Amino acid sequence: MFNKYSALAWLLLAAPLYAQTTGTASGFILDGQTGRPIPGVAISINGQTGKDVTDTDGKFRLTLSPGTYKIGLAADNYAPVEMTDVIVKSGEDAEASAVMSNKATVTTVDVV
Repeated sequence: MFNKYSALAWLLLAAPLYAQTTGTASGFILDGQTGRPIPGVAISINGQTGKDVTDTDGKFRLTLSPGTYKIGLAADNYAPVEMTDVIVKSGEDAEASAVMSNKATVTTVDVV
């Protein structure tokens, strides 16, 4: 007999299973010269730019389906950063912190 209590029990049992179908990638982004956090860094996932940006403390947290991702970082006056093979597992957090170099401090070498 299927009644309202059976339906409630089913929902309570299914909720933890649904919650484990995603994982997260999180971290913080720091300035390579000063060590300070960089707020407002645009985050792209597998080349797709969305609305994800670091907070005022340079931190971010992305909820993703399990899989392997390429995470790109871009900010004004900083050289872009690309993290490859970021592995997200169901119910786990993948560390994805990075250091960005200010374009003004990047050294280039001409090979002759």
